[in-house]
Amino acid sequence: MPRAPWTDEQVEQLLGFVLQAGVILAAAVALLGGVVYLLGHGMQATDYRVFHSEPVELRTLSGVVRGALRFDGREVVQLGVVLLLATPITRVALSALAFARQRDRRYVVVTSLVLVLLLTSLLSG
Repeated sequence: MPRAPWTDEQVEQLLGFVLQAGVILAAAVALLGGVVYLLGHGMQATDYRVFHSEPVELRTLSGVVRGALRFDGREVVQLGVVLLLATPITRVALSALAFARQRDRRYVVVTSLVLVLLLTSLLSG
């Protein structure tokens, strides 16, 4: 027996929840990372005469996750930023799934194209 397609209201409720949960989770993770960082480095003097680029481990997703698992404050903050970036991408992916469940091929194609463009721009830059 096939499942009934989602109603527009159900889709709006799901997407709204995903956006709210994603932003709240990202903010909580970034805040936690900020607190951890300040507890460890808050009293250190900063030398602004010399520029220090981001550490290598903050430049890759795997490095950020490994650092966050070690509970390093900078990496936890960076993980919060990654979660914030992932929130609208997740929303677009769920929209494509919802349109597929509603059997609306036109919007599945358009939403999938938007998802591909988002992922391409994120991964190529």
